[in-house]
Amino acid sequence: MTNLWRAGFCVAVLALCVSPTQAQQRPGGFGLHSLVANKSVQEELKLDDAQKQKVEELNKTTQATLQEKTKDLQGDDRRAKIPAIMKEVNEATEKALAGTLKSGQIKRLKQMQLQVQSVRAFGNEDTQKALKLTEEQAKEVKTALEEAQKQIQEETKDLTRQDREKRREITQRINKEVMGKITDKLSAEQKKAWKKMTGEPFEIKFERP
Repeated sequence: MTNLWRAGFCVAVLALCVSPTQAQQRPGGFGLHSLVANKSVQEELKLDDAQKQKVEELNKTTQATLQEKTKDLQGDDRRAKIPAIMKEVNEATEKALAGTLKSGQIKRLKQMQLQVQSVRAFGNEDTQKALKLTEEQAKEVKTALEEAQKQIQEETKDLTRQDREKRREITQRINKEVMGKITDKLSAEQKKAWKKMTGEPFEIKFERP
């Protein structure tokens, strides 16, 4: 596989199949470094050749850093430490991208990241703060995401690796349902803020090897 395909596939799988916590527990999950390495994202951002080269170098370096930081982590220790590691790496990536991308490109990249995360974005502390969710809303979001994850696991437990399309359909259906439940709990002002945070709809594309 090419580096581009690996990065894209990682984001695709995480976007469809895991919760926010699980995504953070897998190196590269929802990271800006892997998202910005995707060709369709680069086209949307209109990156020039110099920017693409720097992004590729950043992606390789970041993936290597993540592998080094997580290689000895196992089980509960891994689950406990990965979120902090991912937060640290994502913050470092954002700083690095600030020296490579224009402010408008970074803004659009973050919008696309939220779109890729879909309903899982509502489980992120930064998103909740930006939307000014109440404590009750935050609890409802947590419950909705946990129930959705359990439903996905239940409905896909008998599927094999060859049933990827079926798994995708089930996950998308459940995600759509939980997105409706969550957005129904938002105020008009919060819905407006979410629309602004995600920007114009974008469909990320993944290249096959």
